[in-house]
Amino acid sequence: MNQIDTRQKILETCKDLIQTKGYHGFTINEIAELLDISSSTVYHHFKNKENLVMATVIQYRNNFELILNEIEQESTSLRSCLEGLINIYSKVLEPDNKKICLCMTLIVEINTLPESIIEELKQFFYLQVKWIIKNIQQHKSEITILNHEIEMLVSSLEGIIAVARMNGGSVYFKSLAYSLLDNFLVAHQAKGK
Repeated sequence: MNQIDTRQKILETCKDLIQTKGYHGFTINEIAELLDISSSTVYHHFKNKENLVMATVIQYRNNFELILNEIEQESTSLRSCLEGLINIYSKVLEPDNKKICLCMTLIVEINTLPESIIEELKQFFYLQVKWIIKNIQQHKSEITILNHEIEMLVSSLEGIIAVARMNGGSVYFKSLAYSLLDNFLVAHQAKGK
């Protein structure tokens, strides 16, 4: 394995472990064992566990941003943009997926996470908020957003994922998420009149 491949494999393994065990549920040694490399190889690429997890969250956010950009390019309306976001969220609830959204997994441990990781989690959350606001401006300039309304929308979608995991998976999630979307759009159409 070359240096780039090794680094990427470490990041992917870290992501998998966070999604199944959380931040405190794994060690650098475990990553090394899973990849059949020495722990010093992991430390060659990442100064410590905090640095590794922070890089993993950054990569996760960057990949998510690419997906959001694809949705934006393919969408012709605000509704289709938001439906695209809902469809991405629902993927974490597919029957064969035993993993949880990386950032949602970490948020559960927020009281014990290093500040640098908390800051990256905030950036993931606000990436979605900024993306929705940008699409509202592009597709529905007459919509007036109330204070923190988009943050509430994103938070609601995240919360619905948690409830849906216990109550029927992606079908349940989509039912609630589309209902939330309909209510959001209807409320704004009423305000615009």
